[in-house]
Amino acid sequence: MILTELTVSGLRCIEHAELEIPPGLALVCGDNGSGKTSLLEAMFLLGRGRSFRTRNSERLIRRGQDHLRVIGRVGGPSVPIQTLGFEVTRDGTSARIGGRHAQSLAELSHAFPVQVIEPGVHKLVEEGGYRRRRWMDWAVFHVEPHFVDTWVRYTRALKQRNAALKLQAGQASVWDPELARLAKSSGSPAAASWVSSSLIGERPSPL
Repeated sequence: MILTELTVSGLRCIEHAELEIPPGLALVCGDNGSGKTSLLEAMFLLGRGRSFRTRNSERLIRRGQDHLRVIGRVGGPSVPIQTLGFEVTRDGTSARIGGRHAQSLAELSHAFPVQVIEPGVHKLVEEGGYRRRRWMDWAVFHVEPHFVDTWVRYTRALKQRNAALKLQAGQASVWDPELARLAKSSGSPAAASWVSSSLIGERPSPL
């Protein structure tokens, strides 16, 4: 998948920018504080619906403005060009894919796979397995296209199970069959193994 055009408005120090991105390797250069990292952040937002620098999307909005917007055109050799849009307001976030509202921000990852290697990437090695499992989950999205829906439903069920463990531990086991079913329905032995390994009390081998 290739990003061919990018329009950014109201993101950090960028008031408005429009770029046509040539095929192949593209380098972004400029003075310190000119917005180079913010451009990369905009691309990441377009494919993930979140920043790699902060969990609070509202902080990304340029001072004095009430929203930020990122629009891009993506496509590939066998994929038609389509327009993606991502917006953050004081009330929340929204995304559009090919002119329609995205039901989930996870749909952006399927439409525009993007990964970033930034200064904090060392945490993959230094911190626990949770962060590494998240990287692996992202990779499976693009090997098994239907895995996105399974992963979203699995994550929702796992949150319910964890909440039950805190309130009524004896009731948490009622979620086990649903978690096992979602693992099996992934359709891929590798994906199913990875999903099921996240069950409380079961830990995958270190990566």
